[in-house]
Amino acid sequence: MNEAYGTQDNPVRRLQDNLKREKISLCKDICEEGLETAPDLNKLRGASGYSDDRYTFIFNIITNQQLSSNAIRVGCFLYIHQELKVDEFLFDLSKIGQKFRDKRLAGGCRDDFVHIISAKNTDPELYWMQFTNFLKLLEHVGIMLTRAEVIDSLIELHEFYYITATDICYENSLKRYKETGQVKKLCADTELVHIHLTTSMQKVALTKKWTSYTPNRY
Repeated sequence: MNEAYGTQDNPVRRLQDNLKREKISLCKDICEEGLETAPDLNKLRGASGYSDDRYTFIFNIITNQQLSSNAIRVGCFLYIHQELKVDEFLFDLSKIGQKFRDKRLAGGCRDDFVHIISAKNTDPELYWMQFTNFLKLLEHVGIMLTRAEVIDSLIELHEFYYITATDICYENSLKRYKETGQVKKLCADTELVHIHLTTSMQKVALTKKWTSYTPNRY
C-alpha cells in the first residue's frame, strides 16, 4: 500500500478513548461483565477523586499490583512528561541510533507536519516531522529498556486504560478506517506512536479497586 497518510487529505485517526481495554475489563469492581467499551470511571461507585488531582494518575499506577515494574516506570515518566508541559506526544520507537522512515507519511516531506485527528474532532493536531526517539528519552532519565520492553509496557498501560496509544500507520488513516472499520493496535512492529493520557485516570482514584483483578473472568 503506497498511499500517503498523515496528510490533510488523509489524516491518521487516533484510537478512541472508549475503545474496550482487555486488562481493565478483568477488574470486576471497575468493569461490569460484558462491557464492550472502556469503563466510564466518572460513574464508578466507590471510586473517589483525591483532593489534589495532580497525584491521582501516579497513585492509580503504583497501587495496581498487576502492572509490571517496566510499565510503572514508563507510565510515571509519561505523566511527568505531560506535567512539564511538553507538548510532544508523538514518539519514534526505533532503536537508539536509528530513525523512523516511511516515505508515505505526510507525503514524504521532511519539513511537513503529520495530521492526526480524534474520533470526535475533525480539527487535526499537527506534529512536526522531527520525531523524538522514545527509548533515548527514557535513557536520559535512567530508564534503560529495550525496544520490545518499551512496546510491551505501552501495550500494558493502554490495556489498563492509563493511556490511549495509537500506532501511526496507514492502517489507522481516516481513509483506511472508512474502508474497513478496523483499527490497528500497538504491536511489536509499531515504529511511531501517538500517546494520550486518559483524562479520567487523572481524576478518579482507583487505588482500592485493583484487587478485583480476575485473570479468568472471561
